Amino acid sequence: MIRALALRLIRIYPLAWRKRYEAEVCALIDDSRLHPRDLAELLRGLVTERARELMLSTEHVGRTMFLLSAMRFVLAVGIVALAFVTGQAVRTDPVSDAVQISVGVGALCFLTALVWSMIRVRKIRRATPAFRYPAWVGAAFIGGLFVTISAMTAVGLTQPSEPHDLSTFGRYIPWITYSMYAGWAMDHLSFFWPEQPLLAAFGELSWAKAEIKSGEQWVAGCHEMMALGVPSPLDDALAQVARGAARRDEAQRKLDALGYRARFERNRHHGNPA
Repeated sequence: MIRALALRLIRIYPLAWRKRYEAEVCALIDDSRLHPRDLAELLRGLVTERARELMLSTEHVGRTMFLLSAMRFVLAVGIVALAFVTGQAVRTDPVSDAVQISVGVGALCFLTALVWSMIRVRKIRRATPAFRYPAWVGAAFIGGLFVTISAMTAVGLTQPSEPHDLSTFGRYIPWITYSMYAGWAMDHLSFFWPEQPLLAAFGELSWAKAEIKSGEQWVAGCHEMMALGVPSPLDDALAQVARGAARRDEAQRKLDALGYRARFERNRHHGNPA
């Protein structure tokens, strides 16, 4: 089951990536004992590779970066909305006090762990920007948040007990609560999502490659002019190519510093994506 899911994930990686690495990674999957956490790492690699493909294939890098960031928010809202709909679908009335107390205690414990992990993640990010938690941690918390919201909705813990007697502010408490859940979901989706420094590095690499391509075309035009005996700004064209190459190398250095690699390697313990 896990192996089949892993191979299915590999098949929806970008075509350029699959041409270079699919055979190697599939062989690695066949030779390794896979765990659910490996699927989470493959999913994170898939999102990163798709983001990389978008950033390197567009001329509107800033707009693409914004859309990729916005997609994480939309996905977080979708997760919370789906959890709410699921809870409403399985809701039955009346719900015993024992069930409500059990769900409430379980939800409180999970949400406390969620807040603690969110605070810890942000502290670690400030101290070491290249650090990333294993993807399975984010998957576990997002799955747990989905179950928690669904259970709380099903037993009515997210709704006010006396809706007709609420103040104007009180009517908005459920919306505030679900907004908070969406924020937590978005924070833990960052375990999979390329963050701004990585997207910026992809953007710089895209701009550098475009500058090199333009400079090479300029150089070719200069050579044609020289062949016809016409003076040409060849030195300026070569300087543009050199600037593009320097920017490309700097962007690649940033990508390496952020821990990004376009391939998978076997680490010391498991066949996990790098």
